[in-house]
Amino acid sequence: MECEYGDNPNPNCNDIETCMSNDEWSYPTPGPACPAGTCPATYADVPQGQSCTPEGLDCGYSQGQCNCDIQPESAKGLPVWLCTTPAPGCPEPRPNIGSACTQPGQSCDYGACTGGVELECSGTWQVEQTACPAVAH
Repeated sequence: MECEYGDNPNPNCNDIETCMSNDEWSYPTPGPACPAGTCPATYADVPQGQSCTPEGLDCGYSQGQCNCDIQPESAKGLPVWLCTTPAPGCPEPRPNIGSACTQPGQSCDYGACTGGVELECSGTWQVEQTACPAVAH
């Protein structure tokens, strides 16, 4: 089980602790610095598909999550705004990993293939592995 602490839409920018088999928590060393940038004020202000900087910037809104990332199927390699709207019934903005949920088996995609994460409810929200399309070269 993992628990996330922080309020950044990018889980890699928050502290994620893992419960080990001996009932102790792991405290990972801090990762690389998160991208410093400014999110558009509203979801409607995000110029979807248009170039953006810095790559890796994630922005959470009540309508969905937008990530400044490279399109999975693009060979151009330039970051653009990619927005994902989770399935109906999924909480917005994205809940923290390890927070309580009430619909076991529910899966919610928060831009897993564009720099975000997919979560599955198993009593708490946990990261679900996602198969993303290969990038064409």
